[in-house]
Amino acid sequence: MPDSEKLIMIIQEIEDELMQYRQLMKKSELFSNLLKNHNDSPHTCLDKTESKNVDMIYIASHVPTKEWVMEMQKKIEMAHSLLKDTGIMFLHTSIDLHGELKILCDTIFGHENYLTSFVVKKNSNISLTNQKGDFIHPMDMILFYRKSLKYKIPTQEIQTRPISEYVYEIVEKDKKKKLTLDNKEVFLFCPGNFLIKKGTPSINKYRKVSIRSSIKTGKTGGFYEQILKNRNEMNHLYKVYDSPAHFCFYLSPKKKDLKNGFYFEPFEAVHKKIPYSTFLDIEMDNNIDPKKIVDIPQTENIPTALFNFLLGFSAANHYLCIE
Repeated sequence: MPDSEKLIMIIQEIEDELMQYRQLMKKSELFSNLLKNHNDSPHTCLDKTESKNVDMIYIASHVPTKEWVMEMQKKIEMAHSLLKDTGIMFLHTSIDLHGELKILCDTIFGHENYLTSFVVKKNSNISLTNQKGDFIHPMDMILFYRKSLKYKIPTQEIQTRPISEYVYEIVEKDKKKKLTLDNKEVFLFCPGNFLIKKGTPSINKYRKVSIRSSIKTGKTGGFYEQILKNRNEMNHLYKVYDSPAHFCFYLSPKKKDLKNGFYFEPFEAVHKKIPYSTFLDIEMDNNIDPKKIVDIPQTENIPTALFNFLLGFSAANHYLCIE
């Protein structure tokens, strides 16, 4: 193949890769409104932005110079003016500068809008022999402020009931008897008219609960103990409707000498609110292949995991990263 043809093929491959990369960038909501230009100064970048139109601003504070205080004050004041009333600001700094910057931020944002300070693990592999000074700080600090009381911290929740318990599938056959028990619509399945299969976990399956101890006196167990158990029907399945759109299953024991019946609980995402930790075990690892990251900005001072965490506090349709 002639060299000219090889060159054309190489150029075509590069253009194809660039096209794919641009398409991924375009799809990303995070990139769509990113206002960061390495050729502009932070102030120029801020000046180009429409006032009160930004959801989140991240500012990185560097080693102080003679004009450092005035520079930081101008950045913070402009950030305050650019944020929406529901907007937030993160100011990333060192432990040594944290106190001075907090006073500055309190003056501009108001102490009532200070939310917290995150401690960020910077590096665990620090050589003590190559460091100057008496102390080493392997941690950074991030000040967290809101523009006003209109901003609400998003609720952090955990799933309290593991999906691994939802392994039962109930197959109903045609033959069933319709009843009304305790003002509830109930369908009765006799032995042979239903099938209960156990398999892999799924949100479309049920959790099997033995009706015993305190469950007997609860709302769910109470219906079985007071209504269904007294019918003395062995190995019967009951489909009980609490409302036209919500039902559950009960299963009576196979033999009379077995005391407890069973309740089949449908999957429901049961969440519990938990607080955020202010210690972030995220090392400042910047050796990340940018080809693998297309949905967030990659700069020298914003590690991927850290930026993802901060984005969780905002809708972040429109944000700024200022260095």
